[in-house]
Amino acid sequence: MPCIKIMKKHRVPKLLHGVVSTYLMQNFPLASAKVFITVTEVNVSPDGAMAKVFLSFMPLGDATDNREKQVKAVMEMIESEKPSLKKYVSQHLGKKLRRIPSLYFERDQSALKASQVSQILAKWSDEST
Repeated sequence: MPCIKIMKKHRVPKLLHGVVSTYLMQNFPLASAKVFITVTEVNVSPDGAMAKVFLSFMPLGDATDNREKQVKAVMEMIESEKPSLKKYVSQHLGKKLRRIPSLYFERDQSALKASQVSQILAKWSDEST
């Protein structure tokens, strides 16, 4: 029995990752959002009732101050699409999952933090030479 739980623990996030990614690609084209969206990770609660979807954003503009506004606007659009997204997930995974989890979206900060570290290292490298 524990083996089945372990399989489900890894299978459900993987299934959700694929379906949510497909939905975002189909419903948030680059031209309208001006932001490239990637699903980086999906964590599902042990009871399968909630899924936290981590999103990474790469704005397609030059102005740094505008990037945050673009990302916030896209996050708001995604939040407003939650009912449609849950219906889409249900249609595609309804026969594979006993329960369709409630979806919660969070911005994945790892790429942003990596960029900040790179900038600090570059600045440090320039100062030391």
